[in-house]
Amino acid sequence: MRRYANDFNNLENNFSRLSYMQHFGLPTRLLDVTTNALVALYFACQSHLDSERHETDGIVTMFFSNKTQNIDDFTYYSSRSDTVEVLSTLALMDEEKRKVFIEKYLLSTKILMIC
Repeated sequence: MRRYANDFNNLENNFSRLSYMQHFGLPTRLLDVTTNALVALYFACQSHLDSERHETDGIVTMFFSNKTQNIDDFTYYSSRSDTVEVLSTLALMDEEKRKVFIEKYLLSTKILMIC
């Protein structure tokens, strides 16, 4: 982000910054999701190097929704929602600051999330 500050400063929020980082191959905590199996397969077959510079295989994981579950039970967030911005900011924090934030704010409000 420091090296290409102009590119990142032009993005409107942390979710956009994380998306930009992931698009250009930087490690993020974002998970790519698609409803198209061929798109998933294409990206799983792309070359990827792990932290030790060894080539690794991609993974396609399929999620099946419960057909009897009410569609109103799901919450969808836009990239401009406060919730998405807070979670995106957590992903950019160092581990110690993130732990303090989760313990102090999220657990006290009984919000359940995976960080």
